[in-house]
Amino acid sequence: MDVVTEAGLSPLHYAVGHRKHKSLELLLQHNSYLLARTRTFSTEMGFFLPTGSTPLHVAVERSDVEAAKAILVHHASSSIRRSAVDVRWVRDSDGWTPYQIAFAKNQSAILIELLHPVTDLVASFGIQSLQDAPAEGVPKLSFMAAAALQVKLILDVKRASLVFKSQPGSLRDGDGPSATGASAVALLTSGGSAPSVTCPGREELGTSPRKLVDGRCSNDAATLCAVCFEREVDVSVGGCQHKLCAVCAEQMCTRLTDKPLACPFCRKSIGTFVSAS
Repeated sequence: MDVVTEAGLSPLHYAVGHRKHKSLELLLQHNSYLLARTRTFSTEMGFFLPTGSTPLHVAVERSDVEAAKAILVHHASSSIRRSAVDVRWVRDSDGWTPYQIAFAKNQSAILIELLHPVTDLVASFGIQSLQDAPAEGVPKLSFMAAAALQVKLILDVKRASLVFKSQPGSLRDGDGPSATGASAVALLTSGGSAPSVTCPGREELGTSPRKLVDGRCSNDAATLCAVCFEREVDVSVGGCQHKLCAVCAEQMCTRLTDKPLACPFCRKSIGTFVSAS
């Protein structure tokens, strides 16, 4: 089922690329590998597909909301019980995530919202979470430890953010909730528009066949959070020192399961957050 061609195209790539939604559903039911990546660029499906593209990249290139949603629902359901790499974080050889492609192509607001790295897919799709599981018997020790770590990390984030803001010369914009962090379902029902963010991009965009709209892509925003690309960084992951904004850090903590919380940049386990000095 997960046999691939010489170009690295899997059955899941083909099902999405040719809009075979029933085949896609069957493949997902049998846990077809979501992170299959192409080994070379391809034009086999009628459009340019860079090396390293996943089936989710294909769905976004095809502007196929139904296929993208099916992949994301399957990923969210699987991630509740076991640690899984978020398919939205995977970049192709041009350095693009599915979210960046959707934003650059000015695709539907609901698709952009679902692909945003900080959107809570479990809540957006109404999938049962660990906290909703039947309370029968003694909870697993790993669940209890995860709950305690979650509280500790959220407090670390709030403390680190306060320390950063108290530093002389710290220039901060408003840190209230953003439209990007809202539920995808709420955005759809309210008729909201695509989040207005600075699109991340490759330093050498000239090597990519894709074009950005409205010139909204910027590569010199060194102080912006590399998760949401909306707010300035104010906290760092303890140990690896990768920086992000407190809003994204806290949203990451709320998705903590019984598996270690991993840094979104280097995948090392997160034990604390400190001020981004």
